[in-house]
Amino acid sequence: MRVEKITTGFAKLSDGDFEKKATSIVTSMTGNDNFTKPVPALATVSSAIDDYSSALAAAQTRDRVQIAIKTEKRNALTAILRNLAAYVSFTANGNKSVMVSSGFDLAKEPVSAGPMQVPANFKAGIGTNVGQAVTTVSRVAGVKAYNHQCTADPLTLTSVWAGNYSTLRTFTFEGLDSGKKYWFRVEVIGKNGQVVYTDPVAVIIQ
Repeated sequence: MRVEKITTGFAKLSDGDFEKKATSIVTSMTGNDNFTKPVPALATVSSAIDDYSSALAAAQTRDRVQIAIKTEKRNALTAILRNLAAYVSFTANGNKSVMVSSGFDLAKEPVSAGPMQVPANFKAGIGTNVGQAVTTVSRVAGVKAYNHQCTADPLTLTSVWAGNYSTLRTFTFEGLDSGKKYWFRVEVIGKNGQVVYTDPVAVIIQ
């Protein structure tokens, strides 16, 4: 069962939007029967908003000192809002409607990762130098890494694959035995741990 959480990711907000959000929270909680004794008190929050608003207006001149003061006041207001968010979370005890009534935003529900797609156009071939082989695959969305693998012929269910992890779709194998057949494949690893493999391809090394 999903546990609702309040987000306090204010850093992504512009200075003006942060001011509006803070004001909206105080407005939403004022007279709200769900929150009869806010900690910190709403008067404290409002005072911090006033300080920030004044500093924000003064910083419009682009004076470096005023900008520094504005940043200081924003950080102070952020700390107060995070304390207030902790109070709201404790008081709401997981009740979504109560949390929403505070004016704070809820954390977005994580989107489950879909199945990884097997990359198209997997190719394996000889390299430009003796003992080289090159593998390449098409780009796949949501990839964390590519594991370019090879194993000596014959290919069996118990073959041991030597892997080379990379964020690149192309990899050059070195030091392979000239005239010998090897099998190649690519293991594609998704950001959420999904794994798929290309079909193996055989190459006789120069």
